[in-house]
Amino acid sequence: MLLNLVKDVLLIAGTLAILFGMNTRLAVTALVVIPGIVLVSVAFRARVRGAHRAVRRLLALLIPPPVVRNSANALKPENAAPLI
Repeated sequence: MLLNLVKDVLLIAGTLAILFGMNTRLAVTALVVIPGIVLVSVAFRARVRGAHRAVRRLLALLIPPPVVRNSANALKPENAAPLI
């Protein structure tokens, strides 16, 4: 996990170094836009998470839980589902 973190940081640093070397103005513009993208992403994630939870609650109301009459009988071979 630490190795992946180091690898990712080095990859980002290398990418930024190449971007600044090629076009400084473009690199600065790209870095200025990043905080806005992060804010929009965080807000969107929060809204989607809430919507997902609401849908899961509604689905839970539609699907009844499985009925287990007797757990000891459920394990017997004669009560097993047939194989097709």
